[in-house]
Amino acid sequence: MATATKRFGPLDLLPVRVEVRHGEAGRDSERILTEAGAWGSPILGVFDSWGSVNVPLVLMHRIARNRSGEVITTFGLNWFSRREDLNADILDMVFGGRQHWEQAAAEERGDEKWRAWPAVYRDALERAGFGFRLQFQVVPRTGKPLYLVFGTGHQKGV
Repeated sequence: MATATKRFGPLDLLPVRVEVRHGEAGRDSERILTEAGAWGSPILGVFDSWGSVNVPLVLMHRIARNRSGEVITTFGLNWFSRREDLNADILDMVFGGRQHWEQAAAEERGDEKWRAWPAVYRDALERAGFGFRLQFQVVPRTGKPLYLVFGTGHQKGV
C-alpha cells in the first residue's frame, strides 16, 4: 500500500476506489472480485505470469460476460522455461483442454514457441467470450521481451 500511496498520493483522493488485496490470481481472483462487488461494473483484470498463467478459463469467461470486462495476461520469458514444470491439468484449466495446447507444447523451435503459446492463449480468450483479442510483444530497455494477450468484448476497447 505504501508504494501505491507514494506513487499516486492519498488513495482516498483519487477519482476511483482503490482497494489493495493480496492473493493468488488463479485461486483468489473470483472471490476477491465478488467480495469487492465488482461484478456488473467494468473490470480490467491484469494477470501476470510470474508464477504461471493459472487463471481458470471459467473466470475469464465470467469476466468476458461482465459489462465492460477486459483482461490482459502477460507471458514473460521465464514462463516459457517454467511451463514445462506445470501440471497438465492446470494447463487444461487455463487453456480449456489439452486439445487446445498440446501442439504448442510439442513445438521444439524456441522462436516458434514464443509465438505459439500466446496465440493459443488468444484463442482461449476467444472461447471464453472475448470478441476482440490482441497479442503483442513489449521490449523494455532490458531487452527481455514481455508477451501480452489482451481480450475485450467491445471494439472501442481495442
